[in-house]
Amino acid sequence: MNVAHSDDDNRVSIANGGVIPLLVALLQNGTYEAKGNATEALEYLACNQNNRVLIAKAGAIPALVVLLQHEVLRDYAAEVLKVLSRSS
Repeated sequence: MNVAHSDDDNRVSIANGGVIPLLVALLQNGTYEAKGNATEALEYLACNQNNRVLIAKAGAIPALVVLLQHEVLRDYAAEVLKVLSRSS
């Protein structure tokens, strides 16, 4: 996801490709490693304001709140929630 990190157009293209629901599914049902990778990817994608809306609509927020209870994934989930809470 380093491509998404450096270029907002790529963030939008990746999101428009339908990856967000797949990442949310990983948050809900993936292994711990997959959940960690999904949170990292969502954090990068959420740097775009329009993507934040798509991420929320895909159901990521409840899944991230659940991950706040996990000792290892807590910090990753908190970072994504922090980015999602930005107004611009």
